[in-house]
Amino acid sequence: LLVNYLNVVCLLSVQAVSHLAVLVAQVFLPLCRSQTHLLLVFTVQGVFLGANNNLSNLLTVAVQGNAAHAWMQALFLAYSGAVLFAPLLSTPFLSEAAARKHRSLSSN
Repeated sequence: LLVNYLNVVCLLSVQAVSHLAVLVAQVFLPLCRSQTHLLLVFTVQGVFLGANNNLSNLLTVAVQGNAAHAWMQALFLAYSGAVLFAPLLSTPFLSEAAARKHRSLSSN
């Protein structure tokens, strides 16, 4: 029980550092004056956001144990559904030129 508690505390502290790194990247975002700086800031932000997502998954498994499997599958199902339906839902709100391009690509 103590080892599980220490694992959760360790995951939470690493997750806090990840949140802090994303916050620092957000602060430096308006200060970017070249594409290289912008790429570096987005890379740092993406790495730490991905780490944060993975740590959240690990934390869910550490806290809930075997009961987390159904929740994790539902989470990934929701992500997959969003990826599938987001283009379909956003098409009516696109500009007319983008909508014409979308229709021409769909007809091919």
